[in-house]
Amino acid sequence: MQQCMLDAQHSRASSLELALSRRPSRDEDDGGPSTSGSAAAASGRNAMGGRLLQQPPPQQEREREQCRQRADSEAEAAARQLLPQSHVPSDAWREVQQPPGSCGHAQGADVAAASSSAAATASATLTMRQRLHHTAALWPYMVPLFAVYFAEYAMQAGTWTAIGFPVTSEEARRRFYLAANSCYQAGVFISRSSGLLFQAGRGALWAMPGAQCLLLAAFFWDAATHWWYNWLLMGPCFAVGLLGGAVYVNAFTLISREVAPELREFSLGAACVADSLGIAAADACSILLQGCLFRLNGLSGAAFKCG
Repeated sequence: MQQCMLDAQHSRASSLELALSRRPSRDEDDGGPSTSGSAAAASGRNAMGGRLLQQPPPQQEREREQCRQRADSEAEAAARQLLPQSHVPSDAWREVQQPPGSCGHAQGADVAAASSSAAATASATLTMRQRLHHTAALWPYMVPLFAVYFAEYAMQAGTWTAIGFPVTSEEARRRFYLAANSCYQAGVFISRSSGLLFQAGRGALWAMPGAQCLLLAAFFWDAATHWWYNWLLMGPCFAVGLLGGAVYVNAFTLISREVAPELREFSLGAACVADSLGIAAADACSILLQGCLFRLNGLSGAAFKCG
């Protein structure tokens, strides 16, 4: 709409300039051309045409101003709805600049840009207490992430190091460890690549870490008693990778789908703390598991001696 108005204005100015150029001067009507008079007339016509082209119509300015006001008010309302008790600086919304002439056909894009900037501003103005509150509210996603990473890394660094055929051979234990981790990585690759094919709900998200913890207990018992002691253990190792990758991809998918857009980016970053804490706790626990399993199998070389 604004482009049409500018084209019409330009057309009217061109028509007026053409009409003025065709109109004979007084000196020509009298039969005596005047160089100074023609130059003055041409200068006046050019100045008039330039003023007409440069001066935007009042309606265009009003629509631009209304568009800016609407975008500012919507952005500020979105952030104040997110932070009802905090002060959001009004100058933050002025940072969303609109390109000239875009208020008509590109109003939706400007409002979207303003909303995106408002979400970023709202996240930046969160207090420490509000950040802790929103992080604690993510416990339905962070607890499964912590549990699944704790179980799988405790298996890798703790129980799998004490399995081999035979267990007394260091080379046999090394071969089993390499094969088990290869199967684990294959499972992780498949499950993390299937996020678009399978999307778990909260119930499945909590069930998978439970199964992972059962696998940890089963591997510990097997390493201690040798009740299932052959290369068929590669199947459970593959399942460990499937469960770990599935919990990872589905937890973050649920966060992006269920958390409010204003808090989505902050929530995705905060949830990453859970798997990091799970890995750290598993590394500490695996030292104890390895020491106990080495003692039960009569092996030496563990960093910690159980009992």
